[in-house]
Amino acid sequence: MQRRSLTSTKVSRSAHVELVRSLFDNPTPMLIMSALFALTTLLVSVGGAGRDMAWLGILGIWLSLGRAVLFYTLRRRFLQAGSRALDARAVEHAFGCTYVAFAVVLGLFAAIGFRSCPVQEQAIFLTLVVGYAAGVEAGTSLRPWIACSAILAAVLPLTIAALALADAVHLLLAGVLQALLVGGFTSVLSRYRVAIAGIEARQMLATMAKSDPLTKLANRLALQDVYQREADLGQLQKTAIHCLDLDGFKPVNDLHGHLIGDMLLCEVGVRLTRLARDRDLPVRFGGDEFVYLQLGVEHWDEVDLMARRLKKVVSEAYALSGRHIEIGVSAGSAMSGSAVPCLQSLIEAADEALYRDKSLRSARPEMASATVRLS
Repeated sequence: MQRRSLTSTKVSRSAHVELVRSLFDNPTPMLIMSALFALTTLLVSVGGAGRDMAWLGILGIWLSLGRAVLFYTLRRRFLQAGSRALDARAVEHAFGCTYVAFAVVLGLFAAIGFRSCPVQEQAIFLTLVVGYAAGVEAGTSLRPWIACSAILAAVLPLTIAALALADAVHLLLAGVLQALLVGGFTSVLSRYRVAIAGIEARQMLATMAKSDPLTKLANRLALQDVYQREADLGQLQKTAIHCLDLDGFKPVNDLHGHLIGDMLLCEVGVRLTRLARDRDLPVRFGGDEFVYLQLGVEHWDEVDLMARRLKKVVSEAYALSGRHIEIGVSAGSAMSGSAVPCLQSLIEAADEALYRDKSLRSARPEMASATVRLS
């Protein structure tokens, strides 16, 4: 189940990954705030700060160092591995917990310092909190639960401290801080909604570019992307490509019309999709040509079995608009060996096997599909 944010907007898994990735775009606000917090801690320590402030200052410095280490560790792992090898939700939780923890310490530190220091020094703590809130809004607004929680944890204690002083100036300051809090929340949620709309629009266009508009199957571009992704993960040692060609498709178009031909292609796409395992990818290659990418092959006989299943499922009769339509299917398969071939080499080998299968079917219709294994 997708993690819910402070808004009611639901996002896809891929959009969530992109939102989490945004947390690692710019470490500058975090580094600046860590340096300012350490400098403030040093200044109040020299000025004879109380024990509570000293302990909070030390804790804040340790949290600053810890979240910096976590930031760069998670960013390296997340950006390199992506969502497949590293759970984006786990990354978000780890990032958010350390982020909000520092905000809590900062808020308490600033509130205690604000109440205990002379009036002329209160601006130090006020500036520290306001600057932190601005940095949070700039760096984490695409994850509202982190941004809003951190802003609240930092600003609220200082607001309470200002109210406790109870004079007109500090009451006005408390009101300004509350306005800052509301404005920060509004800005965060607004930026989040705009970002979601943009991400979803980009991903929709990317999906359209990688799918066949008629059958809704993946297209050549999607096949290339999936193959390259598996290659980058080192998971192509045992991979098969099946090329399928509908025998007699042109007569179907000529006899029944292109509408029925399109319906037939769509139904082939439906059957291939139902047959596909979790990692496999059925593709419309063009016209009446289809490709099936079979991943995670444990034994070579799995490829022969899949080729037979593909031919059997696709060649079963079709009932389309009251018409009973039967077509043949030629298939050719190519399997990678210990060396990982390029996608084009696998497709060419499977295509050659397909044409041999066509020849065998012409001479002996009962012959099974041809298979090639690349070394």
